[in-house]
Amino acid sequence: MLGSMRVMPCCFITGMAAGAASALAVRQAEDIRSISIKNLQDKLIEL
Repeated sequence: MLGSMRVMPCCFITGMAAGAASALAVRQAEDIRSISIKNLQDKLIEL
């Protein structure tokens, strides 16, 4: 059980980054692969 609990923060952070990347892609009306990594990092720091 403790092993499962250790990976939960990583899952949370990965999901948050994926959601932020998707939101940026929708706003920019571009493919998700073409978003600016710097913009994504700045958004994640703001959150």
